[in-house]
Amino acid sequence: RVSATQLQTWASCPRGYLFKYVLGVDHEEEPERQLRINALDRGTLFHAILEQFICHAIDSGHPLTSWSQADRGRLHEIAEIHFARFQREGRTGRELLWRRDRSQILAELDRTLDRDNLRLATGLRPVAVEHHFDLVEVPVPNGNVLHVNGSIDRIDRYPDGSLEIIDYKSGNHTGYKNLTEETPHDGGKRLQLYLYALAGRLQFPEAPSVHASYWFTKTDQLIGYPVTYQVGQIVSAAIHTIVDGIESGVFPAHPPEKDPRGWVDCWACRPDGLSSKLLRSDWNRKRHHPQLVAYAELAEPEVAE
Repeated sequence: RVSATQLQTWASCPRGYLFKYVLGVDHEEEPERQLRINALDRGTLFHAILEQFICHAIDSGHPLTSWSQADRGRLHEIAEIHFARFQREGRTGRELLWRRDRSQILAELDRTLDRDNLRLATGLRPVAVEHHFDLVEVPVPNGNVLHVNGSIDRIDRYPDGSLEIIDYKSGNHTGYKNLTEETPHDGGKRLQLYLYALAGRLQFPEAPSVHASYWFTKTDQLIGYPVTYQVGQIVSAAIHTIVDGIESGVFPAHPPEKDPRGWVDCWACRPDGLSSKLLRSDWNRKRHHPQLVAYAELAEPEVAE
């Protein structure tokens, strides 16, 4: 039993997978040094607010044709409840910076509602939020079956029964620009849309088609693709490489070409939070080793070519 996040972790950095999922070693946050709400908590907060809002609308018999000012007021009420909870738990950072972050989150929620009104006008209707699935079977080319579990942020349905799978992202969309029907997994780092689409189809087997998208609420961008047979073949091949690598004990450190500024993308590669330049030199030296060829072709296809 694995999640999309686990598989994506190996594709991003096998050493990160080894530390977190095999050895149980992970980076510990230090709340007393936290100046502002971190990206993970911000995403969790945003998800929780939208989940409660949409769930309440579905359960209360809302017509779901558009969001009114009363709905917007309800969204803000829900947000305030979660804001207070996160403050009590010490997850919002310093008061002055939290005031700004809080205002930005409220503005982002309003923009999300505005965008959603445009989607509802096309006939889309939310039918499920935070849809938990377990043991979804994913066949891989070697004849084995992988069992995947997870949670879909939102499932919408058109009048003809077609599905729109949504995964909210509160970060920037720039790292997802190359995601298309022809390149649906970005080196194995973007498996969620395909796997969530499988789970959505299991829940609604009568759906004539499925489209899956990441919804970047900060920049109001939707990036995704129709989930077709060809997409399934491409993603299954990537999953096959990931599963084989994990089973074979292939766990090299794979730092990026340049370290991102202002945050640490992989604590397994940068345990001191500083530069991973030396590790990158190590990776460049050994990435053509026969045992690493399959991973290198998945993670850096342009280099492999």
